[in-house]
Amino acid sequence: MSPIHFRLLAQKAVGIHQYEYNYYRNHQYKSYPAGTPDAVQSIPKTANNSELTKSVFGFLPDWIYLSGTHQYLHYNLLTHISCFAFVADSTGKLSNPAGWPWNDVIQVAKANNVKVIMTVVCFDGDVLHKFFSDDNLKSVLFKNIADVINTYGLAGVNIDFESLNDGDKKNAVVNF
Repeated sequence: MSPIHFRLLAQKAVGIHQYEYNYYRNHQYKSYPAGTPDAVQSIPKTANNSELTKSVFGFLPDWIYLSGTHQYLHYNLLTHISCFAFVADSTGKLSNPAGWPWNDVIQVAKANNVKVIMTVVCFDGDVLHKFFSDDNLKSVLFKNIADVINTYGLAGVNIDFESLNDGDKKNAVVNF
């Protein structure tokens, strides 16, 4: 088995997660008309996810959850699903994704052996700098993440930090 490599990509341009997050915060949540969307109907089915030979990690943004299309998820094609987005603020407090808690998704995912992960985001370089440089603030953030994981029985966390300040790019992951 080859080693896993981690790389932090930091950029001044807005990343896709930040772009989508901002876009859907500024537009009405929309739902599909009655019936299963054509794109979903065309997805091939497997008996269950135990047939998957690789980890398949899917993101479920809150705007998709609120649109009601989460009911069409093919859990048999996933090993992990990440609830997007728990937003970290400058005090280490987390705001929940819209419509949280998603008990229906959590229950169905677990029944289908799909691990549910939370995605913690921060798209503010100055706030991120505080997390990287203030151990007390970092501890508050970690405690709040652990509280959500324990409260909802989640399997872990995915951290999505974008728009790092230039000075934080080199050692951000190592120090965090």
